[in-house]
Amino acid sequence: MSRNTPHTESHTTTQQASINRQQPAAVPFAGLVLAGGQSTRMGLQNKALIEYDGQPLLQYSLQKGLACASTTLISTGPHIYKHPFLASYVHLPDNGTQGPLAGIHQGLLWLAEQLHLEWLAVIPCDTPWVPSDWAGQLLNAGRISVNPDRPNASSYATQALYVVHHNRHHYAHSLWHRNSLHTVQQALQSRQRALKQVLQKLNTQAIDLTDHYPKDSFTNINTLDTLKACYKNKV
Repeated sequence: MSRNTPHTESHTTTQQASINRQQPAAVPFAGLVLAGGQSTRMGLQNKALIEYDGQPLLQYSLQKGLACASTTLISTGPHIYKHPFLASYVHLPDNGTQGPLAGIHQGLLWLAEQLHLEWLAVIPCDTPWVPSDWAGQLLNAGRISVNPDRPNASSYATQALYVVHHNRHHYAHSLWHRNSLHTVQQALQSRQRALKQVLQKLNTQAIDLTDHYPKDSFTNINTLDTLKACYKNKV
């Protein structure tokens, strides 16, 4: 879910992040793991449950990548997850045919009913080296203003943020404001399902984290060859 091409749209700003690892996130957020894909490049195995170094990939995303989320959701697609370590998470099914945007849509629908949360942090299920503080650092680095009278609320100017790392645009490592729901719904209705295209329709900030995390932090294990290479090289 990453691309090498630079983002050039005028409404999307890219900025270098200034990170203080001790600083908490500007506002609380919910987390969503995208675990509903068909895993075609994994030989139709459910990659979310494929183990790396003794642990399912999905578990890394839940317990590490979204460790700072107030509440964590799983976009399951058509899959039914009955594993004990998943029992405490909110499961959001969809038909599994509209890609990751359908999962984000379900997450935003859930978010719309939560008065105390405005942001949804989205992460793929196949990035086991993702930093645990990535979402909070996007919020801190982005131009998000907080109302002192409502510390859980942020301004509506920014609708989305996503990670840029070593010239790769990681659209699935992203944060979506609750007011992006209408645009996401319209995109699904018009069958514009690519995350890049939808982010271009929003007031989006691309946050460059290159100087703050190791090179492989956002690497996807989305093919069997990549999985084998990771074991061989022990990234």
